Amino acid sequence: GRLCWKLDLAEEIWTDRPPLIHHPAFLLQECYSGLGTEEKLKRVREKMEAEGADIHLLTSLDDIAWLLNLRGSDVEYCPVVLAYAVITMEQVLLFTGEGIFKAEDSCRLYEDGVELCPYDDFYPYLSKIHGKRVLLCEGRVSCRLMKELSEDVTVIDRPNPTTLIKDGVLQQKAMQS
Repeated sequence: GRLCWKLDLAEEIWTDRPPLIHHPAFLLQECYSGLGTEEKLKRVREKMEAEGADIHLLTSLDDIAWLLNLRGSDVEYCPVVLAYAVITMEQVLLFTGEGIFKAEDSCRLYEDGVELCPYDDFYPYLSKIHGKRVLLCEGRVSCRLMKELSEDVTVIDRPNPTTLIKDGVLQQKAMQS
């Protein structure tokens, strides 16, 4: 038989399921985050270039929060924002709730090359990627994401650069103290 990956079984039986709620979010100052978004993106793009990737798909909320210095309360007891990120050499598309950032934070994101997109536009966006080399960590993305990618996409399955960079930064700080 065929696997039906677009069917949400929980939706079939969870009739009073509450909708996803995108709470207000904010950006951390660099004095708290250690590195600015611009520097973090530079390092991610260096790793993308080393892997020969055109696009990096990032769906793990902790990595997105770290990379863009975002904080929120969309997940109980965890300061993350419900979001997906698409990183290219020129821009970042951040698919998240509309209107969750104050104007000043939206401006800071824009200055760092981050374009805000509606959360629900992520999967339709994926199906429009063609002929690209896409870096992602298969162990940290959904089956649906893998199925949405066109057959002419080359997947580069590696650990998320953010994870590698975070580990390196933490080791460096530990050695300094």
